[in-house]
Amino acid sequence: MSLITGSIKSILSIKIKHRHDSYSDQISRIFVAKSFMVASLVIGVDWFRDNVFCTLPKNSIINEDFVHKACWIQGFYIYPQMENYADRSAYYGIPQYVEIDGIRKDNMDLCKTRKKLYELDKMCTPMEKYYFSHYQWMPFYMASLSTLFYLPYVLYRLINADIISLRQHLKNSKTEVNDIVDNYFNRELNTKRKMRYRIFANILIKCAYVGINAFTFNLLNHILNHRYRDYGVNWLKWLQYNSSMALNYNLRKIPTPGNKMLPTFGYCDVHELAMDGGSAIDNKNKVLCEISSNILYQYVLMVIWFVLILSIIASVIGVFVYILTHLINIFYLVRSEKNSKFIYRFLTFRECEYLEFIRQRNLALYGNVVREINAKIVLNSNTIPTNNHIVNNNKQMATNETIKNNIKENDLMFIMAKKEGKTQTLNGISGRLNSYETNA
Repeated sequence: MSLITGSIKSILSIKIKHRHDSYSDQISRIFVAKSFMVASLVIGVDWFRDNVFCTLPKNSIINEDFVHKACWIQGFYIYPQMENYADRSAYYGIPQYVEIDGIRKDNMDLCKTRKKLYELDKMCTPMEKYYFSHYQWMPFYMASLSTLFYLPYVLYRLINADIISLRQHLKNSKTEVNDIVDNYFNRELNTKRKMRYRIFANILIKCAYVGINAFTFNLLNHILNHRYRDYGVNWLKWLQYNSSMALNYNLRKIPTPGNKMLPTFGYCDVHELAMDGGSAIDNKNKVLCEISSNILYQYVLMVIWFVLILSIIASVIGVFVYILTHLINIFYLVRSEKNSKFIYRFLTFRECEYLEFIRQRNLALYGNVVREINAKIVLNSNTIPTNNHIVNNNKQMATNETIKNNIKENDLMFIMAKKEGKTQTLNGISGRLNSYETNA
């Protein structure tokens, strides 16, 4: 048991550190995946240790251990129609009398499909049998689902190799501003098409997290007889009952949400077949069994329900936040006249992400990178570069004038020093500025 406790503790431990992906992605990739792994480990312990017990007739000669194992392999069933006859049920889906297995056509009352041993009651319609055997494979199923939530992150690391590389550069205290600008803001090495593909790929990856969460939730709902969708809501409603109503089966008229999804009692049909010399035994036994492991599954699946709902909401928010960030770049940063934000109109969405990434981790380095990009935009060409929105001379002149004013105010000394070397004189700076004004 100490080994299991240590395993759960190691799985649940989460290191607080900067990660490449967003918080919404980390909820699915780390929190949900670990939740499924812990769930698999918890119910896996019960899978190895718990047993199924069935009641046998007093005079039965069939081996009791054989019945237990045969029923575990075969599975169990209940009558779901018994939900409407709670006052005449021994347990959920189980009538008070074992021979009752049908509903009369005339008055919808419970009845026996056989009047005698070989005589059928034509007015008694057999009730539907709902079989369940989830306890056999549930631990392995939960473990396999945990791997799904890590797949988008594998794609994320392939698509965002540039961001990961930039992060490694920022960790190095000796990183030069020129190295960052020349490697990450270089259209020859990092083409617009490549950066555009990465933006769309990131949107698809975030949508993949939403899809995997929704797929897992719907798959659980399907294999649990479509009773998992409202499972958490039904438990919240169930908590409103007092203890007498919630726990006394004779008083309540509805089953617990857990028993409705995974019953803890069920019937099992066991055939007794044997031959000894000239004598043969052919006997059919209908026994009532308890499946205590389903109780553990009920509570584990309740926790997983809330985890998945949280992850779905976080993933959807993550998609909208990522798209909204780029919309802000369009409607705010691109139109900003502030010197630190003005250069955003000359950058791609991906390059804007680079700058924001740098700003969040090293504000001083961010300022130097902005000034270096400003210098590169202005001094590496004879004419002022304009974006696609500037289509006439008036707008171009206004843009050029804004750039010129921004350079005069904050970055003149830095730009000229970077262009001509640290020995550049003020007279030389003024001359270059006059030349720039003439070209503008």
